[in-house]
Amino acid sequence: MDTFKIGDTLLHWRSPYELDPGRFMERFRCQGPCGQDDIYISACFEPLQPYTQYPCLGSRELYDVYDVSGEKLLLYHWGYQRNAYGVWIDRIRRGREDCCSFDPEIVNNRVLNADWFFGVCGLQRALLHRGWPVLHASYIDCNGKAILFTAPSETGKSTQAELWRLYAGAQVINGDRALLGRRGERWFAHGFPACGSSGVCIDRSLPIEAIVVLAQGKENEITQLSAGEKLRALVTATVQYRGDGEDFDMALELAQQIAAQVPMVRLSCRPDRQAVEVLRQYLENSL
Repeated sequence: MDTFKIGDTLLHWRSPYELDPGRFMERFRCQGPCGQDDIYISACFEPLQPYTQYPCLGSRELYDVYDVSGEKLLLYHWGYQRNAYGVWIDRIRRGREDCCSFDPEIVNNRVLNADWFFGVCGLQRALLHRGWPVLHASYIDCNGKAILFTAPSETGKSTQAELWRLYAGAQVINGDRALLGRRGERWFAHGFPACGSSGVCIDRSLPIEAIVVLAQGKENEITQLSAGEKLRALVTATVQYRGDGEDFDMALELAQQIAAQVPMVRLSCRPDRQAVEVLRQYLENSL
């Protein structure tokens, strides 16, 4: 059994097949005793085609959802192979062990890369239901505090993070995702072992100074967000299974807590140095 530290919890992975550790998961590997609130994910290998005979609840680009005797099974597609692996998403919540089912063909023909796999296996749902939301956000370390840039895809999260690296001496911790968790009365950002296409993934925990909602604009300016806008931005950015009511309710509950305790603003910006200066001055003078 392999053990990894994700935020303040432990992930225990059991499998008869050894994962390629990839570039990032080794940074999160640790030794630790099993605890009640840890996350347990195991793998088994079985033909998945028979499950497609059950009622299909809906289809997405990457997966189909089936009702298997009252349990939801997500059958993912991998390249040209449909139904390559399945995740029993209702098993991943608190107190249960998730079982990921792999088609034997994958084991024979492909290497399961841990960096990729733990981004889709249900780990993020397990964290969400333990009060640890994963946000689609670029996460930077600026003077020992976390600044998170969140926005829809292709809106400039990674660009703003890189501008802060160039002009403010910040370090990019993760170019695509940040795990949030509360310690006492304060929210922290943590490294997460998946980073999209950014290739930037560091294991580091820092108190959050601000969450910045990005929007493209002709000028660089800061505007305040209403309570509703904060919740909408946070829930939209939280990784969850779309259409799942329990995930949405948990994401909304955590968004309410975060919005009440963490400074949030909108930065309408151009991809230039002045965008850094406008936000930096605001943070220095207003927080």
